[in-house]
Amino acid sequence: MAYGSGMKSGMSGMKKSMPKKSEPKKKMGKKDGDLSEAQMNKLKEHSKKHGGMSSRHMKMMVKLMKEGMSFSKAHNKTMAMEKQKK
Repeated sequence: MAYGSGMKSGMSGMKKSMPKKSEPKKKMGKKDGDLSEAQMNKLKEHSKKHGGMSSRHMKMMVKLMKEGMSFSKAHNKTMAMEKQKK
């Protein structure tokens, strides 16, 4: 058998079709990883306690929340990471 003939030994020449995976529905007008206006407002209010939105604490929280973590879980993880570094 020559290479590229498209036939494998023992096969009748028919290809098996694989079922397509269904993709999760996405919200209209929102990209994955975007934060809602309410989340951003909560972060901005919280940033006043941590030196503004450009602080390391806030950048870490935004990153974790964009990955899908809740505000409180992102805050707890950020605080734990900061405690380890001290």
